[in-house]
Amino acid sequence: MHERFLDRRAALALLAAAPAVLARPARAAAPTTVRIGVQPVESAGQTFYAKDLGWFDQAGLDVQITTLSNGGALVAAVISGALDIGLSAVGPVAQGAVKGLGVKIIAPAGMSLSTAPTDVTMVALDSPIKTAADLTGKTIGVNGLGNVLMYATQAWIDKNGGNSKSIKWLELPFPSMGAAIAAHRVDAATFAEPYASASKSVARVLAYPMDAIALTMPATTWFANGNWLQQQPAVAAKVVEILRRTAVWANGHRKESGEILMRYTKIKPETLAMMTRSTYGLDIVPSEIQALIDTGVKYGDVDREVKAADIIWKAPKG
Repeated sequence: MHERFLDRRAALALLAAAPAVLARPARAAAPTTVRIGVQPVESAGQTFYAKDLGWFDQAGLDVQITTLSNGGALVAAVISGALDIGLSAVGPVAQGAVKGLGVKIIAPAGMSLSTAPTDVTMVALDSPIKTAADLTGKTIGVNGLGNVLMYATQAWIDKNGGNSKSIKWLELPFPSMGAAIAAHRVDAATFAEPYASASKSVARVLAYPMDAIALTMPATTWFANGNWLQQQPAVAAKVVEILRRTAVWANGHRKESGEILMRYTKIKPETLAMMTRSTYGLDIVPSEIQALIDTGVKYGDVDREVKAADIIWKAPKG
């Protein structure tokens, strides 16, 4: 009897302990770090919105956002491995492919639409410049020498009776362009929003230069380090899916996205109210990428012709 009592007592002790064992939560997997580089423009908004809405966290991604001044700097950071993903125009990515550096476009960002232009060439309110020909021999500010806004401006000048070879180009960050125009340190500058709208008190629109390339195309794209894509294809696919989901949300939620945008970029409410808002692309269209590559080759942003299909990443199936 005594032995059976001990067995029963041991069994009851095990049963009492069992719920505690069963209730112990499984250790959660650590989030995967993804380092994304952006420029301080609305075209980069997908990352701001997805982070603020918690969609990266929900997907198990610890997204770290770094802000740099232009696409060339972002491409260099992605190529070096300092960043996994960056925001850039197509030209620097295509040039990276020419040099065998393995970068790939993974998703569209802000679109350039002739019906809602977000990139504009502006001159001072008191400037006599009214045509492309009037820019002959003048100085134009761009945010990066040899980038898409520079060669789009060149294309617009050449297509409208001017001579882009006569132009002097000055690299300026977007926030400094309005002051440079007002002080007549440059005769014109090509801005991205919101800086174009913020400068309307000192400058007026001369041209919509991206229309000289195509009426619809991605002004910027998301691209990634090739080695990272090979090592983390499932993570990359998650990021692409979230960027697309966020593009759909942002295109349909202007008020809510604007509130988030102001927190991340320090845009003033009055500027947000007057600026042309970005429309985000949903899927990469190779023909649009090719038009940008071709113009980059013509104006020296890309050393030689590249097929769009060769620089577009496709997520593995399954």
